[in-house]
Amino acid sequence: MTPERWKEVEAVFEHALELPIDERTAFVQKSSNGDDELRREVESLLESHAQAGSFIDKRSLFFSDEEVGEKSEILSPGELIGSYRILREIGRGGMGAVYLAERADQEYEKQVAIKLIKRGMDTDAVLRRTRSSANSFGRYPR
Repeated sequence: MTPERWKEVEAVFEHALELPIDERTAFVQKSSNGDDELRREVESLLESHAQAGSFIDKRSLFFSDEEVGEKSEILSPGELIGSYRILREIGRGGMGAVYLAERADQEYEKQVAIKLIKRGMDTDAVLRRTRSSANSFGRYPR
């Protein structure tokens, strides 16, 4: 699939996700304009999305001390945290730093944002806020 084609599929898929479930099929049919391949791709993504449910275990939003190790506050490209390889720093603030990382174990291709919170900032309120923002699945610019 070409990058341009993926953008088409992604746009219809993302818009469909914003709709109530009972309106998605009609929207996808209308948006595909007779392009059966586009319709099938989006329907497949919607089905996979529905089957995934809440597959993310809330505990997996946080790395253990063993996975982070004795990392300093600044990580370098190429360093590993769990099964993710650091690509670059995205941002830094008073609570810590956010890094763009990718899967390093070849299980699948995935880029993620990893937020490392400074020791002492890991209060219950901060952890709740981090969980809440992680659930929004925001995207970071490349």
